[in-house]
Amino acid sequence: MGLSSGKDRIFRNPSGRTARIAPEIRSGDGSSVSVPIPVAEPIPPSVTVSRNALEQDFSWANVTGSLRRERSIEGLLFGAAIGDALGLGRGGLTRRTSLKLFGRGPIHYAVIPGVGLPGYDTQRMLMTLQSILRSRSQLEGFRRGFANRLRLHILTLPFYAGRTNLVASLRLCLGASHEQSGVVSLDNSPLISALAIACVLQGTGHSAEKWAALCTETTHLSAETVESAVLVARSGYLAVMTQPDEFDPVNLMDRLIKITEDRGIAEQLKILREGVLSGACVHDMAVKMGWGKSIPSEAGPTALMAIYAWLTNHESYEKTVERAILLGGDTATLGAIAGGLAGIHLGAKSIPDRWKDWYCGWPNSKRWLEAMSKRFVDWPHGAEDLHAAPAMPARPVLQWLRSITVNSCLVASAVVRLPWRLAHRIMGG
Repeated sequence: MGLSSGKDRIFRNPSGRTARIAPEIRSGDGSSVSVPIPVAEPIPPSVTVSRNALEQDFSWANVTGSLRRERSIEGLLFGAAIGDALGLGRGGLTRRTSLKLFGRGPIHYAVIPGVGLPGYDTQRMLMTLQSILRSRSQLEGFRRGFANRLRLHILTLPFYAGRTNLVASLRLCLGASHEQSGVVSLDNSPLISALAIACVLQGTGHSAEKWAALCTETTHLSAETVESAVLVARSGYLAVMTQPDEFDPVNLMDRLIKITEDRGIAEQLKILREGVLSGACVHDMAVKMGWGKSIPSEAGPTALMAIYAWLTNHESYEKTVERAILLGGDTATLGAIAGGLAGIHLGAKSIPDRWKDWYCGWPNSKRWLEAMSKRFVDWPHGAEDLHAAPAMPARPVLQWLRSITVNSCLVASAVVRLPWRLAHRIMGG
């Protein structure tokens, strides 16, 4: 995937054809006209087909039923937010230290014991979705809106957002455009935006890969990070399109391998495929990949292990999230991506009540998330709606109070855990 800026950049669409994507076409009233990706005709099984032809079932123009779409979007919101909250209290710990402090399971909220407090991954997901609602179904409108929300978000002092996001937001505040604000970084925070884009853009005729890649480049310019975000977007597409009773993890892994252009990621996916075939558990596969102590907070390892945790535990949201978080490392993002994929696939009803009941994303409460999911069920509704698709209330003052609360809780949590971390470092843990 090319990383040079400009309207003539090359993207591979999910049908497997590499094409130079033209700028979005606009009608006379200024609204954009979606150009759906053509779907190839079925190929008789007796005919030898090329690699591209085998990949033509990856069509973003396919549309699921409205009930399935509603369940997937609601599952994304609750699945990612609760996975983020469950992993936030274990963030930065090695697997061994995490197990010593919290045990193997069942896992529970740990920043504030018994209270689900989500971190930056949830905030970035919601900013992405709000920007899509206000985009008038235009890519440039989305990019400008997302950049504006990053500018405002830094005013809430989200120190837990990570250096790369803070630097990119500061550049935007200092006058840089969304095409110049990115930082070369392997950080994994853009993955949640890609997952959200893939879920809500499915069936609209837009290229979710292109939206995900350009959204990533607003803050992160590393080629590996962009490719990893696109991989998560493709996985999110499969989660939407595959019914639970038709799920075949080996087949889904094969499809991801076929469409992946990056050779390094493709080879790693092949190793994971062997693990799926042999029934290797998530931790054993992490050891094989060289991440046995903890998962690095980089886009590639996070995406690969979150996807593997989902594919090998696809029948259970609880198992998917627990297996991902118990790996250690950046457990908030691991939990958010794995939980988002499981939530898209199984729906919000698959999340245990003990986690939903004690989730506290204030001011983005459970009712707020439910209302957000309903805004997207039939989006975009038509030409007249492209100019009036309402975003949910942002409540900036409450967001500032929330950031202060999260900052304080994370500092307190780090201080409490400091003796454990020092002890295990001294002992070589």
